[in-house]
Amino acid sequence: SQLAGRVRASNWLYLDDPVPGIEVALNREQLEKLWQMVSTDFFQRAVGDRVKRLVIGTRWSINDPIGKLEEFYEGDPQAMFIREPVLDENNESRFDYPYGLGYTTDNLMKLQSMMDDASFLAIYQQTPIEREATLFAPDELQYFDELPDVEPDAILAVCDTKEQGSDYCSMPVAYQYGDRFYVNSFICDNGKVEVVQERVAERLVKERVKLCQIESNRGGTLFASAVGDRLRELGGFTKITTKWTQTNKSTRIQVNSAWVKDHFFFRDPTNPKTDREYRTAMNQLCTYSMIGKVKNDDVADSLALFVDFILSFSANRVTILKRPF
Repeated sequence: SQLAGRVRASNWLYLDDPVPGIEVALNREQLEKLWQMVSTDFFQRAVGDRVKRLVIGTRWSINDPIGKLEEFYEGDPQAMFIREPVLDENNESRFDYPYGLGYTTDNLMKLQSMMDDASFLAIYQQTPIEREATLFAPDELQYFDELPDVEPDAILAVCDTKEQGSDYCSMPVAYQYGDRFYVNSFICDNGKVEVVQERVAERLVKERVKLCQIESNRGGTLFASAVGDRLRELGGFTKITTKWTQTNKSTRIQVNSAWVKDHFFFRDPTNPKTDREYRTAMNQLCTYSMIGKVKNDDVADSLALFVDFILSFSANRVTILKRPF
């Protein structure tokens, strides 16, 4: 504030940590006021069109100034947004330096256990989420270490397909025991479609999945056909069905979220035995927010589709009654 007439930038315009702390991050009105200050008072200090803007800071909120800029400049080849999470995909420190500098993995694990998940993700992983709008908070989910030592009633899967691009194909595989569904594995892959199709077919064979529903929107029918052909080559026996979904995605996720929390069990993403892909899926699930633009909603949507898939069985159940006459 109060920069008018005092500051001009002709080469670089640099802004360091625009959000001062968690108090501002938790207040939507203060964030909006901060954005107005940055967008009007600060950026007008640039003289001409050749000034480069450098903004760094903790990603406290999806509505912080960096988040606003990221949304505004999406797709602009002259804009670059870099995130450097402190933990890699294997939950190992990326900043463990010699001579006691940086962060060791053990120290980070202790910090993570002391802090709430939203703060740790924001400060150390550069992943902003909205605390009040997070739909699948980690402490609201149920977890398991090992599958029950009995034969499951069924082994099911639902696949939310992807097209070419950066979105993910998400396929949870769940073992059913009564009204409990243990998600034993996840495919969460944004690679090439042909590679993902092969992985899906191999996973269905490996997990001995009896029934798999594949979303038929956005080329999903061709995806299902390719997976089915590969399944036959691999000797698999999974019955594949397709379904066109017409309901609004965000509404579907919110409506089915309570059922997911009550009936699904997940592997603990903090357990070193949990594979990297499963941890990626859980991170996307636990950072899904009901407000703002959601970067990755494919995992949450695949579980919402799974709920619809399961409940369709009970909706078609026939009950025999005694004749009233």
